Amino acid sequence: MSAEETKQRILSAATTVFSHNGFAAANVADIAAEADVNVALIYRYFMNKAGLLHAVLDQFVNDAALVRKLFFKGQDLPTTEAELSVLADWAWDFFQQRHDLIRVILFELLNDEDQLDMVYKFFDSILVEHLPTEITDRLNDQSVTLGLASFFYGLVPFLMTIAIGDQWAQHYQIPPENLKHHFVIVFNRLFIRHIMDVLNEGSPPVSER
Repeated sequence: MSAEETKQRILSAATTVFSHNGFAAANVADIAAEADVNVALIYRYFMNKAGLLHAVLDQFVNDAALVRKLFFKGQDLPTTEAELSVLADWAWDFFQQRHDLIRVILFELLNDEDQLDMVYKFFDSILVEHLPTEITDRLNDQSVTLGLASFFYGLVPFLMTIAIGDQWAQHYQIPPENLKHHFVIVFNRLFIRHIMDVLNEGSPPVSER
């Protein structure tokens, strides 16, 4: 096994252990056991547990940026409601494939400001860095509205639904396999249409149903 393959194995094991135990309660020995490697190897590659968490989150950010580039095929932004709906569908699949990591991110979001910075980094790399400067100017009220809506009504609901959606569906006796379909519909009606109103300021608001 190559060094890169070993690192990936350790990162995968760390994601599993962090998601089950939380970062504070997790220990390097558990991660080494999950990865079936020597503890010393983890310290050699990542220095300590914090370094390992940062490596896990960095990989998440880099993966998101790469997949985004492939998804949009050179286009900076989705520009229509239909394209934003497709983006929601893609984001669901991307996050769902990283369910354990999403749980880690949400757990650390409220427990460690350093890890919260990683969430901002992810958000910026997937969206903000690709927006025109006229809608990222933080002195502009419309820009602030767009940024707040995208983060707190866009990204955060996605993370929460991926993390606990299955349990929610089970509690309310909803087939889990239907969750994505219903979430994307709601996301479209409550968030995407609002974003389109902001981007097309001056157009009439979407009527309530």
